[in-house]
Formats: sequence, C-alpha cells, structure tokens
Amino acid sequence: MQTGTEPPSWMKGWGHHVMSQPLRTAVDPNALTAACMLRTAAQLVAAERVAQARTLYERLLSRYSSSELAYYVDQAKEALLSLPASDPSLVAFRAHQNLSH
Repeated sequence: MQTGTEPPSWMKGWGHHVMSQPLRTAVDPNALTAACMLRTAAQLVAAERVAQARTLYERLLSRYSSSELAYYVDQAKEALLSLPASDPSLVAFRAHQNLSH
C-alpha cells in the first residue's frame, strides 16, 4: 500500500502513535456504475445478446445524463450506433408469429 503525506513535525513528538496515513482515493459511485454498465453491455454484445445490450445502453443514457458523466454517455451513444439494426432472435420470433396466423 502506498503511503500518503507525512504528519507535521509538531505531531511527530507524540511518539509511535503518529504515523503516515495511507493514500486515500475516492471513487464516484455513478461513474463506477456507468463504467460497469458499459462493460456489461459490451459483454452482452460479444455473447450475441444484442437486445439486452441495447436495453442496458439505453438505460445508461436515461439514467446518467449529467455533464459529469459525458464520457460514459458518449461511449453508450457510440455503442448503440454500432449495434445491428435488429436482433436476429427478435426477427425469428416475429417470423414465427406470422406463420401461425
């Protein structure tokens, strides 16, 4: 683990109770969630589950529209544009419906 800043010299006089504090980082939970959604949607596309990926990308766009998360929104928009126009399983389902009538 990396160490953060050293304590001020006036505190070092207190002995072994004073030590360097660990480096702390903060993560924006919304950014983390958006990144995970992008990764999951990409995995769904790779598994040929395009409809589910499309739903996840669209959910990301509707949920995280703030300018602070513009990177993730842009990534989702680009991914949506790259998806096939129709999902093969949906087309097959529709074709099957038409045959039964």
